[in-house]
Amino acid sequence: MANPPPESFGLGKLAMTPVNVIRLGLMMFLQFAVWGAWFVTLGVYLEKGLGFSGAWIGAIFGTMALGTIFSPMIVGAIADRYFNSEKLMGLLHLFGGVLLLILPVMGSNPESFYVIALLYALLYSPTLALSNSITFSHVPNGTVWFPILRTFGTIGWIASGLFVGFVLPHLVKLPEGTTVDATSYPLYLAGGLSIVLGFFSFMLPPTPPTGKAGEMLPAFKAIGLLRNPSFAIFFGVSFVITIVLAFYYGFTGNFLADSILPTLPADMRPDSVAPVMAIGQVAEMLILPFLGVCLYFMGMKWVLAVGMLAWGLRYMLFAYGSGGDAAAVPSLVVIASLALHGICFDFFFAAGFIHVDNNAPKEVRASGQALFTFLTYGLGMWLGNTLSGYIVDKYTLYNEIGGEKKMELVVDDFIKATNQTPDKLDRLVFMHDVANALGGSFGLPLSDKKRDEVKTPVLALLGNADDSATRNPKLVDVLQKDLGKELGNRAARLLEEAHTKALDPKHVSTGVFTTRNWFMIWIIPSLGVFAALAVFLALFRGDKKVKAPNA
Repeated sequence: MANPPPESFGLGKLAMTPVNVIRLGLMMFLQFAVWGAWFVTLGVYLEKGLGFSGAWIGAIFGTMALGTIFSPMIVGAIADRYFNSEKLMGLLHLFGGVLLLILPVMGSNPESFYVIALLYALLYSPTLALSNSITFSHVPNGTVWFPILRTFGTIGWIASGLFVGFVLPHLVKLPEGTTVDATSYPLYLAGGLSIVLGFFSFMLPPTPPTGKAGEMLPAFKAIGLLRNPSFAIFFGVSFVITIVLAFYYGFTGNFLADSILPTLPADMRPDSVAPVMAIGQVAEMLILPFLGVCLYFMGMKWVLAVGMLAWGLRYMLFAYGSGGDAAAVPSLVVIASLALHGICFDFFFAAGFIHVDNNAPKEVRASGQALFTFLTYGLGMWLGNTLSGYIVDKYTLYNEIGGEKKMELVVDDFIKATNQTPDKLDRLVFMHDVANALGGSFGLPLSDKKRDEVKTPVLALLGNADDSATRNPKLVDVLQKDLGKELGNRAARLLEEAHTKALDPKHVSTGVFTTRNWFMIWIIPSLGVFAALAVFLALFRGDKKVKAPNA
């Protein structure tokens, strides 16, 4: 065996200098620290901080999937021909960091936020492939070194989440009653990290272009794999199941902030969802080293099946844990279920890439990986993010009420039932406050600015006193009549909470209270996962076992 180079990590031909290990490891750490700093809390910021609808939240998360679809065109057409990979990566992160820094300033409405987020996704997504390319170009053995170095990426994601949750709130001044998740500070953190990585990229080992154009649409070279029934089932089920998996990435943060964390004891309640969701990445990092062993003893089919089952089970736990204090599943169990992400991710996505690598013909193996990425991280995730946004809106109280006409009916019936004769402005104020208390603007003719000029107490027509015991009880009757018993009771409780919190008296628009049927939001993707799993088990004919190492 050859002697390892002086001051190197590894043995013989696997040796690497400490400098390269540190540089590549730090590159991976920052690459995913940037992503983890903003991605986990973005949904809470868009809803609580900016008041965006579920549809817009889903669409904005979908920009990363669009970046995945189009990034091969950037890498294939530019990086492979004209630029060193590390220099292109540096430029992309520098420009991306600037976009993240201006996003909170210029993205105050959904349309402008979406455009800037899409531009950022088109800049960031290619850096994932570039960081992998740089790593493989400078390690003696990718099979040995890449998993080790890629682990630093997961550590970076976890570290940024812990920083957002435990450190950042103490470094910035937050408005009273506001969590760091509902602010733009995580975006500023991500922007700063991106600029740091941009400059650091120029210090990475030189990775010159190959001199020939790469494939701009490599996935389409592997379309022929679909003629194989087993591959067709694998790709088809992967595509369908990823659509429902997108619910997790877009709305788990909002779900935890709305329905789970508030039920925890005060001494156990974190100020941010970021460190809570980091549980999933910790589990992913701990389970990944055992994936090969599981593949050997269980076979590819059952590893993939267990990964799908874990997704469905976690969604089911979310659904039955969404009822607050009366939930069938305790909040701590819901939080513990985040650890299933280790199985969800490793047994499905990581094992899926291995399945393609083991079974696709060598000449289209890379294209097969690109096709799997396109169908899952790209097209499937984009459709899933879009669908999840509409599902969330459908089961938000605003939409269940039925819009402005239904709200007018509730208000008019209540005024009639209580023999009140408010003037036109008081009626509009009441409608405006009820709409905000139940989940946001209904497009009513009274603007927030105009509402703030009116001195009428918030939800004034509910009663003549601030004491809830003297509040007019007929509101509950009217809400049950117009909305149904269950929804009417929920709306009444929410209005009571809004009134109580607004006794300063300050307009409730400073803190919109929403209520969602999280049970339906999570049970729908859960059933989707189980349906896809049933098709997979019935039709997929994969390898029963992979070959043992060195066998």
